[in-house]
Amino acid sequence: MAMSNEGGSGDRRSRIDALVVNTNRTADRARLHGVLAIGRVVFNELFDGDSALVTGRGRRFVGYRRFVEHARLSISAKRVWEAVRLCVLHDTLREEARDALSFPQLRALLGAPDPRALAEAAVREG
Repeated sequence: MAMSNEGGSGDRRSRIDALVVNTNRTADRARLHGVLAIGRVVFNELFDGDSALVTGRGRRFVGYRRFVEHARLSISAKRVWEAVRLCVLHDTLREEARDALSFPQLRALLGAPDPRALAEAAVREG
């Protein structure tokens, strides 16, 4: 439904506010989807889909080092590692938590001692 010039300015403003919120939420989900896609490829190709390799060897893993040091890679090693860790975290969460948490919230959880427990608690408490 297109926004018209009809109606009060308060009505128009609230519709625009709602549109901004919806647009930001959509952009946030698209960004998360892109980051998870990068993480998934690296996780599957370099770590064989094994989260124990990610937590055990992590960035010290020779194949990972060669990959992130490649001259033609267009994103930083830090962002690749974050994508891998987000992918692993995302996979461990229940669907309810995955759907409820935004990209910035998931990213913030990476620094927590137990990100999965914190994510689940955040969803339970609303």
